Amino acid sequence: MPPKDGESIAIHQVSKTFVNMGYDLDVITILTAKHAYFDPSMQLPGVDYAAVWIDTEFKIVPALLNVFEKVPYIIKRFFHKDFEEKLQFLLQHNHYDFIWLEGIFLAPYLSLIRKFSGAKVILRAHNVEHLIWQRHALEEPSLFKKWYLKHFLVNKLAQYEQELALQFNAVVSISPIDNQFFISKNIENTLVLPLALTLPEPSVLPANFSVGFIGGMDWLPNQLGVTWFLENVWAKFSEKHPEVVFHLAGRNFPKEWLLKKIPQVKIWGEVEDAALFIQNQSVMIAPIFSGSGMRVKIIEAMSYGKCVISTAIGAEGIDIAHQENILLANTAKEWSDALEFAYKNPSILSKIGLRASEVVANDYNFHKHTAKLEAFLNSLS
Repeated sequence: MPPKDGESIAIHQVSKTFVNMGYDLDVITILTAKHAYFDPSMQLPGVDYAAVWIDTEFKIVPALLNVFEKVPYIIKRFFHKDFEEKLQFLLQHNHYDFIWLEGIFLAPYLSLIRKFSGAKVILRAHNVEHLIWQRHALEEPSLFKKWYLKHFLVNKLAQYEQELALQFNAVVSISPIDNQFFISKNIENTLVLPLALTLPEPSVLPANFSVGFIGGMDWLPNQLGVTWFLENVWAKFSEKHPEVVFHLAGRNFPKEWLLKKIPQVKIWGEVEDAALFIQNQSVMIAPIFSGSGMRVKIIEAMSYGKCVISTAIGAEGIDIAHQENILLANTAKEWSDALEFAYKNPSILSKIGLRASEVVANDYNFHKHTAKLEAFLNSLS
């Protein structure tokens, strides 16, 4: 899958880390409607890749019947005999020292791995999945969906996530906050390994003030957050500043979004060059009110020297301070004030962006993380 969204960027970067450490690497990935093709241009030299298509689209009847099953429906969607057969073939024909599972959605294959391999199996947790749905349940307007999420999905997912984590040899979290969750569940071998970047040159502010957002629009927290921003913040700000444009980009926009006509909003859909899109904005926003893990797009924007306006939840796990290297806002008034501050203070905006890039240089350095991961794996051997 092409490294365009946060998840695939994180996976691609850790693959590069393994290659740099001198490991022979096989990658087997699931193709879904979200990641529908495997981009050959993103394959690393010397790495063997395999891909299996699975239909993971939500279906109401299996979701309702799942109430009586142990494995949560959102996890069970990713289990398929074709992937199981391909994985078994690899396990039977190769010797592996480590098997690295990117996310809890691959946990149903753990028993197969244990059966055919003596490798150390490591879970890389992109987030604590049940926390995403727990927070989403609080925001869900539909009473039926809120009831289903709260009484069935969240509790079942929390129990599953906690029980499965204990069965891995180690858990590697992207966020230090998520790492604390796994430590609290008595996981002995844990590591925080956030996104690692090869740092670009910081960009300059564009001549005209603009606001940007980029993120996968098939991810519910992004949809809810952008909708909230448009209704509660942008409507008033754009009326006061009719020359400012909000640029909205990302993968897998729902069709109804692409047809929307909103004053002073340009909906790009998926852009060819995400880096160029970020560089062309004065400020990037992350109005995220639910979720877990770490927002990769915030780290990317900071790496280019961009000031980011984010909720506290959106910026979880990143070493930031309000008005030092980011602008934090949670309420509609705080968001309006932050946007107005950014608009009126371009020189301060540049300084915040510069300090943001310094955070990325210190905390998300690719070479630093390579040494950190190598030491951790050696400790497991």
